[in-house]
Amino acid sequence: MPASATPPFRADHIGSLLRPKDLTQAYRARNEGKMSEAEFRKAQDKAVRAIVALQEKLGFKVVTDGEFRRASYWSHWIDAVDGLSVGESLFKFHDERGTEQTFICPVCKGRLEKVAPISTAEFKFLKSVAKGEPKITMPSPSTFHFWRGDRGLQGSGYASAAAFYDDLSAIYRREIADLAALGCRYVQLDEVAVAILCDPAAREKVKAAGEDPDRLVDLYIGAINEAVKNRPAGVTVGVHVCRGNYKGMYLSEGGYDSVAERFFGGTKLTTTASVESGLRTTGIIRNQGAIMTNIRGIMSDCASRMSLTAAPMAIMSDPIVKNAIKKKMSKYSSNDRSRRPNNENAASTASPTPR
Repeated sequence: MPASATPPFRADHIGSLLRPKDLTQAYRARNEGKMSEAEFRKAQDKAVRAIVALQEKLGFKVVTDGEFRRASYWSHWIDAVDGLSVGESLFKFHDERGTEQTFICPVCKGRLEKVAPISTAEFKFLKSVAKGEPKITMPSPSTFHFWRGDRGLQGSGYASAAAFYDDLSAIYRREIADLAALGCRYVQLDEVAVAILCDPAAREKVKAAGEDPDRLVDLYIGAINEAVKNRPAGVTVGVHVCRGNYKGMYLSEGGYDSVAERFFGGTKLTTTASVESGLRTTGIIRNQGAIMTNIRGIMSDCASRMSLTAAPMAIMSDPIVKNAIKKKMSKYSSNDRSRRPNNENAASTASPTPR
């Protein structure tokens, strides 16, 4: 079969990549007042150029900027949308030993209004340096509600989550339209909440907080559909289903049985989800860049609706990378859930975030 000329492609990657040391040092210097904003932007630009070149050298048809300009995968929305703020999640990262880690999350403090560009500046630069298809990632709509539930709307002026999502979905539609006007053809929504709602323990926690986990799944499916409704022709929208990660800790476990039929059948997307099994990850550093090669489980009953985003073939065919994977994987046990997030070494991030 001929290779697809439009996304989704046979081999893809999620988007967030490990920051190189120079960029981590630049974040730290900027935060300490030792680097100007102009110098910091130059450091970001340099890092993005290098990571784009690495992706293209490895044969990817789709490239991202590694999310190198973001403190977390949702932080740029807080900066650009009045009414959004930050609070502490009701959930915690944990591991098999019982170690826990709190993290910050978005909350709503007032009526929503987009007052600045969200992803368009990122896309403009990425498109200017990329030969491949530039992809923009976005937090899914559930990101702005799930971590504190309706408690996160207290004092916002919204009487219900449905009313909140009416305004938030309109911002998504406007942002996707603005990106399309700049030539963006590929948008990915990063969905964590629905994956967590597969976990029986997490579902019990949601019930204890007075929420109905099944109602939330339906709410978030509806929010996705409203966010991408009437998207411009030629724009592919997909979703990445993620369990959350922070230095070997995770947010949920278990199969997708409780949400699969509704989620994969109910979301009105151009393409379908890439699903993480939470098994293993190999972090591969090469040519002063970093590529995350994710080993994912693909649900057999939904395989015909998914683009294959398991270990990307373009990376796996590289002899140096193959050898690195072989050495790395020999160190992992079968129950290792460790995964290194983009913000693990980010000096700008005061608290871990759930992806």
